[in-house]
Amino acid sequence: METNRNRMNTKLKGIIFIISLLTMVTSGFAQNGKMSDKTSEEKARLMTDKQKEKIDFYDDLKQQMYDINLKYIKEMEVIVKGGRSMETVRKLRDMSDRKDKEVKTVLDKDQYKIYLKQKEDMRSQMRANRGGGR
Repeated sequence: METNRNRMNTKLKGIIFIISLLTMVTSGFAQNGKMSDKTSEEKARLMTDKQKEKIDFYDDLKQQMYDINLKYIKEMEVIVKGGRSMETVRKLRDMSDRKDKEVKTVLDKDQYKIYLKQKEDMRSQMRANRGGGR
C-alpha cells in the first residue's frame, strides 16, 4: 500500500514538473508577447537567451543550447497535441530526461548545476503559484 502511495507521489511530482516545463515554454516569457503566437525558433531563442542570463556560456555553446532547445520544443509541441493524459506526461518526462542528458554533454559541471538549479527554481515557483505543495 505504501509503495503505491510513493508511486503516486512520484507521478504527481512528475506531472507538476511537466506542467512547469510547459508553462515556461508556452507562457513563461510573457514579457516578450504571447508564446502561442511565436514560432518554435522564436521560443528556442527566448529560452536560450533566458538560460544565458544565468548560465555563463560562450557563443558556440549558445548555438548548441539553441539547437537543443529547438529540437525539444518541436518534440514537445508534437507530444502536447496528443492531449492531456498520463501517456502525454510519460512522453514529456522521457523527453525532459533526454534533453537533460544532452545538455549535460554540452555544459561543464558548474554550468550544468546552474541549469538544474534553474529547473528546480522554476518547479518551486510553480508550486508557490499554485498555492503550496511539497
